[in-house]
Amino acid sequence: MEEAYLKYANEHKPFPWDWKRDIRPLEEMIDKMTLRMQTALSMNFKEFAGTAVTKEERVVVIVGFLAMLELVRQGIVNVIQNNNFEDLIIEKQEVVLENI
Repeated sequence: MEEAYLKYANEHKPFPWDWKRDIRPLEEMIDKMTLRMQTALSMNFKEFAGTAVTKEERVVVIVGFLAMLELVRQGIVNVIQNNNFEDLIIEKQEVVLENI
């Protein structure tokens, strides 16, 4: 078993991803989206991330999508898509304060 793993490891190079370097743009995108949502009630994902033509632009769109998913997970925004393949509408999550 170990021999098979070593053979595989030698033949297949690891994915060239440095998480310490690459996580920073995600955090910056989360901050950017959070700031933008403070001044807007809603926005379209295409307006925020733009359209992708080059490889670098595609990376920006992917990082923007991951940032949006993180904000959904944190309960900061809601995302709506009315039909398949339509743009995503990002809305602020309404905060309801209950009397204690």
